[in-house]
Amino acid sequence: MTSEDFARHLHDILSRYGIDAPTEEFLAALAEMATAYAEAAGRPLDTPILPARTGGVTSDLVRSWGLVPVRGRDSAELRRRAIGESAAWAVLVCHSYTTREAAEILGVTAGAIRARIGPTRRSLYGFRSLGRWRLPRFQFMGDDTLPYIELVLPHVPENASPVAVHLWFVDPNPALVDPATGDPLSPREWLLRGYSPEPLRDLLRQMKSGPRSP
Repeated sequence: MTSEDFARHLHDILSRYGIDAPTEEFLAALAEMATAYAEAAGRPLDTPILPARTGGVTSDLVRSWGLVPVRGRDSAELRRRAIGESAAWAVLVCHSYTTREAAEILGVTAGAIRARIGPTRRSLYGFRSLGRWRLPRFQFMGDDTLPYIELVLPHVPENASPVAVHLWFVDPNPALVDPATGDPLSPREWLLRGYSPEPLRDLLRQMKSGPRSP
């Protein structure tokens, strides 16, 4: 398989899952996390995959998110975890909005978006990758944000990984049972249906950062 064939194949796979992003961006995000993970695990790469950048994931962040296993750091386990975390990171990066894209959706300036990401007045959730802010799509609906999302996001733990935050919002939670149907809802769906944000704030206080291992 030539490099062109590989790029085309990867683009087809990403498109199938609704990830409309350049193949180069996906691979750059993949390499970003792989490099940081290797350094966090104490096994830095002999040849860096990417030139050093500011404003992206670092080995310190990877450690603070609890992504590197404390025990059982054998080569096979580390490889498995590094591949999984790097792939999940790259998918999230490419499936998130830039500040410009978010600004266009909400009809405001990019500066207004950045101000809403800030820790002192967080009404949007963002993270840094490849030198830019990224905003996961779970917090948007059409040309607006989720109902009550500004009351929930300040309670997201600072040391939770962006992938863990995304999964928390989109995965069904057994503690959030729809009173009308009895079905468990994801926090995102809970807010979409207009239910109170209070149970979400309580759950976030119990949220543990760190990887979601298979």
